[in-house]
Amino acid sequence: MRRALVRGLIPIFIVQFFAWTGMFALWIYTTPVVIERLSPGAASDSPEYLNGLTWVGVCFACYALLSAMLNFAQPWAFATFGRMQTYAGALILGAAGIGLVPFAVGPAALLGCFALIGIGWSLISNIPYAIGSELSREDEVTKVMNVIAFSVVIPQVVAVLLFGLVTRTLFSGHVAATMELGATSMAIAAVAVLVLRVGR
Repeated sequence: MRRALVRGLIPIFIVQFFAWTGMFALWIYTTPVVIERLSPGAASDSPEYLNGLTWVGVCFACYALLSAMLNFAQPWAFATFGRMQTYAGALILGAAGIGLVPFAVGPAALLGCFALIGIGWSLISNIPYAIGSELSREDEVTKVMNVIAFSVVIPQVVAVLLFGLVTRTLFSGHVAATMELGATSMAIAAVAVLVLRVGR
């Protein structure tokens, strides 16, 4: 792989690591955090617990649907604010959404949090691949896409191996604190987009 291409991919890899670490914290801990907010102390077979599970599904559907719809607005946002500024801004909003979930009071507040997450996810899920394809020659595209896909695997491994340990040893079992750690990770990704001049 060309040295210039490697130099271009390293910033993407770093941003991907922190952004996806935040998303894995969300995916792993949303259910217990949301149920604790909506139905504190509810038994796992109670209607209140099932109501909490229902709202978890609604929240995830909300951010996924919003993310898909926002894909159509990305060309306008890029032209108006600049692509990297839009990317960084979306990551900041996504980080805010994750960080606010443990403090949300009621379903409406939760939906607001997940709307912010949907904004972040709309760019996390596609812009690194677009940048990678722009940096690579035609004969390098497949290799570059594989490298970027690998940048998703590493945060997943980190999340599986370390989140549980961190939650037990540093946060005394409070999963909401681990979700805040994920929000911080995504905020770092936003800063990295600008500091590392991703895609330039």
